[in-house]
Amino acid sequence: MGNFPAKKLLWPLLFWGFVLGGLWLAGCRPGTPGRVRQASLREQEYLLPSPVEQVSIYYLTRDERYFVPVTLKIGPTRGAPRVAVEKLLAGAPQESLASPFPPDVKLLSLKVEKGAATLDLTGEVMKIKSREAARRAFEALVLTLTEFREVKAVKVLVNGNRLPELAGYRLGGPLTRPALLNPLAPREAGRPATIYYADSWGLHLIPVTLFLPDFLPDRSAFLARVVRRLVAGPPAGSGLTPPIAPGTRVLRVEEENGIVTVDLSSEALAYGGGSTAELAFVNALVFTLTEFPGVEGVQLLFEGEKRLFLPEGTEVARPLRRPPQLNPVVL
Repeated sequence: MGNFPAKKLLWPLLFWGFVLGGLWLAGCRPGTPGRVRQASLREQEYLLPSPVEQVSIYYLTRDERYFVPVTLKIGPTRGAPRVAVEKLLAGAPQESLASPFPPDVKLLSLKVEKGAATLDLTGEVMKIKSREAARRAFEALVLTLTEFREVKAVKVLVNGNRLPELAGYRLGGPLTRPALLNPLAPREAGRPATIYYADSWGLHLIPVTLFLPDFLPDRSAFLARVVRRLVAGPPAGSGLTPPIAPGTRVLRVEEENGIVTVDLSSEALAYGGGSTAELAFVNALVFTLTEFPGVEGVQLLFEGEKRLFLPEGTEVARPLRRPPQLNPVVL
């Protein structure tokens, strides 16, 4: 009789032990929804081999005519592809830029397998109603993701489902990087060249594709033609602005051992606009010329002479290398 209270307490403890044990086992079964399942999905998110500290994101100019590559600094992370897509979907970071996606579109998941990134977006993306708007949105997505060498193509899901098309834009198969970036004219005879002009605000450099005649004796002659096209400014009606001062003449362009020497007339220094205009002037030349394989740097001369510094302090005594950032934005 003296053991009765102990037995009375033992049975409830055994009962709740069986119940809690059963719940724990159920939570460990494959396919069971809940925290265990969510954790396993998160583990499948794609991670780069090593952390990166910046990403290139393709927004639009304010008039939505051109893609603008923008460099954003981020905390070191191997999950940079996801960060890049989330930044793109979050909207433009500056008034001079526009977002290609409707508000409130979110990224549900991102996986990369055999060079193809598969993204799952929320249903708000269905607010895109025109084929041109869909083209801009998904090309911006592809341009952003293919900046990572691990990504060669992009597949898009919406709420876990494949869509054959959206607003007439094909989504059924893998999307690949456009062959021409911001073409200013239909493909025509000649050789394509990527030339960097400034946007209408004069704040960002915009890479555009132009076709130039290539019936020239050597590569230096073609590079000289590219520089002259840059100095001449963008085509009329393009909505872009020249990053090089009007009246500038190209005196000489030569390539030797990976360095392109560009000799400009003194008018090139009359750009005005402070350090922003000076940076646009220098970077337009350097980014345009280093698009060509084998070009490692650009040596600037003015009236045949080297200068130590430009008016706003940029050092130009030595060849200028391609900067690691294009259109950096600080958030």
